Amino acid sequence: MQVKHENLRVWAEAMDLSELVYAMSREFPRREDFGLTAQIRRSGVLLDLSLRLKYLSQMQYSRLREASERVLIALSGLIRSLERRTRP
Repeated sequence: MQVKHENLRVWAEAMDLSELVYAMSREFPRREDFGLTAQIRRSGVLLDLSLRLKYLSQMQYSRLREASERVLIALSGLIRSLERRTRP
């Protein structure tokens, strides 16, 4: 059974997270356009640094962190499901 990636919950969660990251990183200082802004838009791992540098409010950070965790949970579930299907 082949499933289009757009139909996967993990894809929808990742798109929601990406949208949040782009919206919140618009407020970062212009000097970060090719530094932290570019990095955070490619990866959620710099969220803590954004909070420490006060580019994100605690509320913005919490929203992004929760969205990141939902994507992680969904991806983990997808990986487990795919592993079960491919085991002999």
